[in-house]
Amino acid sequence: MKRAMISAARKTILLVDSSKFTVPGFCTLCDVAELQEVITDDGIQPDALASLKMSETPVSIVPNSRS
Repeated sequence: MKRAMISAARKTILLVDSSKFTVPGFCTLCDVAELQEVITDDGIQPDALASLKMSETPVSIVPNSRS
């Protein structure tokens, strides 16, 4: 179902908390290269950010309001 939604979408954006980059994932919905943008907070680790940027998918960093 989720794969079908991604395939049908005009634009695919991943909104993800930076803590999600530090633990292994339970499942994979799609490759980062299939996304048009990734939005996360400024708590993302430098190595995770570098890995995202290597995919050439635009990454937006927003301030973490829990600080």
